[in-house]
Amino acid sequence: MKKKITFTTIIQQLKFDLIGKDSQRGITLTYGWLANQFGHFALGFIPTQLFYLVYTHQVPVTRPLLWAPLTTMFMWTSFEAYNFLSPLWKPAHTNPFKPDWINVGFDTVSDVLFFYTGAIFGILLYSLAPAYCVVALILFCITIILFAYWYPIKMYTQYAYFPFQTRLSQWNFPISQQNIERINQLILETTPKHILLFGKHNSGKTALAVSIGTEKTIQKNTCFYTTCIKFLELLETSDEDFCKKMNVSWSWRETEYLIIDDINSDVTDAALPEIISPEYISRIIAQSAFKQLNIEVLKTTTIVWVIGKGEYKQEWINFIQSYGVALNDIICIELAMH
Repeated sequence: MKKKITFTTIIQQLKFDLIGKDSQRGITLTYGWLANQFGHFALGFIPTQLFYLVYTHQVPVTRPLLWAPLTTMFMWTSFEAYNFLSPLWKPAHTNPFKPDWINVGFDTVSDVLFFYTGAIFGILLYSLAPAYCVVALILFCITIILFAYWYPIKMYTQYAYFPFQTRLSQWNFPISQQNIERINQLILETTPKHILLFGKHNSGKTALAVSIGTEKTIQKNTCFYTTCIKFLELLETSDEDFCKKMNVSWSWRETEYLIIDDINSDVTDAALPEIISPEYISRIIAQSAFKQLNIEVLKTTTIVWVIGKGEYKQEWINFIQSYGVALNDIICIELAMH
């Protein structure tokens, strides 16, 4: 059964982010989001106080309690509007995939609302008028809603263990229009698919796989990234051991999207064949103590196979079909080099 992030998981992650020393463990995506939004709050809070002091001592105005937060709000609204609209004024977007403007717009609105919240709370230091208190309460409730939306998204992306962060709109490699349409459709798909990525070195295979996975985590789907050599080890690992080692609430077998990278890259392990073939993986699955669980993963999970060499395409298709996957659910994408 596929897993989702629960309220309990969110509380556990929040405790982890708020307690402990970053110098000892680094920061997480969730912590980064919290710090970013607190920064937006502070950038609303502090300028409002400065504007209030200016409007009461340097450039007196009739209603400084009103104009101080409004000035801050106008300043940051203009700044965020420029950030959002400026790409539209520049030359046409040349990357194959278009940005998710709805998502970008919602993120921009979220930032603005944190600015507004800081501005209103900043003026509360000087006045507890009922109107300000009501507006502050409303904005605070909105930021709680934004937290409930964005924080789990950062958790989904964080728990995927991607090797780097990238969105599909940032991917910029040669690709056919047919494959662009296929990938755009895959982003919307909810039924399990097997995506076979073929291409030589530096054709963008890994970046494309991670980009697809990132788009799925933003849709609040569980995902897990691994290399082929580690995947072969995972086939022999119990779910309990995996969860304990990775400190997550679900096993790789319970994710909705699995990315298996570096299947036929330069292999230096003498215990592995030069070419990791479908037959080799099938043999390990057949010998595994978790054979049935592993086969179930192949049947019910969307898997992105970053294969590399395309001359064995039919063998990979046959391998996936042998586990009961329909041919229509196997998507082959071949990438060219720059």
